[in-house]
Amino acid sequence: MKAVAWVQLVSKLVSLPLLFVLVRSSADGAWALGFFSVVSLLTGFFSLAWIWRKKLVTWYRPEGADVKKVLRQGAILFFSRVSISFYTALVPLVLGAVCGPAQLAFFNVAEKVKTVLLSMIGPVSQALFPRMSLLYQTNVSAANALARKTAWGVTSLSAFCGAMVWWWAEEILAILGGHDFVDGAPVLRWLSFVPCIAVSYTHLRAHETLMN
Repeated sequence: MKAVAWVQLVSKLVSLPLLFVLVRSSADGAWALGFFSVVSLLTGFFSLAWIWRKKLVTWYRPEGADVKKVLRQGAILFFSRVSISFYTALVPLVLGAVCGPAQLAFFNVAEKVKTVLLSMIGPVSQALFPRMSLLYQTNVSAANALARKTAWGVTSLSAFCGAMVWWWAEEILAILGGHDFVDGAPVLRWLSFVPCIAVSYTHLRAHETLMN
């Protein structure tokens, strides 16, 4: 996981300068889609090549019963993630239809800030999940201790970031969207603690899934 995480980190650091160099106007949207897609594909390719070279994974032909068992065990975590994705996609559609493009623009900028906060926490959960899976099979008490420690740490970090966004909402919107977007500060404040709630909920569901 450490090597794969480094590959992902380097890819993000490479793609960020390209965003500022190649994207200058709305007409450059194809460039943004292009290099983000290429970077994602290269990240996956190098990660899989490294895993294959180290012989960390051995091919195993799954049986139907094995597939059903895995799907049943991961159903809680899967549907929790699906529910988050569902409301994330549904809210902008309803908001644009009911409130109009101006309010939708305020929401979209605030949503981008929320996404940034979630992206800071996501790699921690992804890196911990395989470790937690192993510990729940070998040392349940150590797994529970690590789950409590990481849950408190990640929740505290996301709550702190949310508090900073709440406090500096006007300044953040002025930097990202200009002074015309400052009126959207209440929307950003409402969304500032969503990452904390989402992270806590995801950790709880993951804990229940691994315990089962």
